[in-house]
Amino acid sequence: MSKPSTHSKGQTTSLFVLESESENRYGLVHKVARRAKQIMEGHAQTSAELSNNRAIKAAIKELVAEQ
Repeated sequence: MSKPSTHSKGQTTSLFVLESESENRYGLVHKVARRAKQIMEGHAQTSAELSNNRAIKAAIKELVAEQ
């Protein structure tokens, strides 16, 4: 993956980092779902966040394909 990007609060939002920090797969799925909800509510405004939106969509597709 590309290097982690940050949003306005300075928190790392890269899926790679989220996965490495998650204790298990459930934790990662929960974080992705929570972020997807924020995106759908229109909270993603910066170009970094919009880039992460594409990464989140790809991650969701991968998770669905594994099922």
